[in-house]
Amino acid sequence: IQHTGFWLNKMLNRLSLLERSELFGQVSRYIQDGCIQIDIDSVYPLQEIAAAIQRAEQSGRKGKVLVRVDSFLS
Repeated sequence: IQHTGFWLNKMLNRLSLLERSELFGQVSRYIQDGCIQIDIDSVYPLQEIAAAIQRAEQSGRKGKVLVRVDSFLS
């Protein structure tokens, strides 16, 4: 099954913080198990956010541009 054009944000706005957390946990498990596949074009560390935004705005990408947020505790 392939689903495109799904506006998750509209649904998330109706959920409580706890419900959102549970949903993200479930989706994360689906991704880890291979039940959901996401095309990823590139991954940038937070320190390179400008480059990530620039890449996201380019045409011809083959997936999502992700920003990796490393722990602020280290």
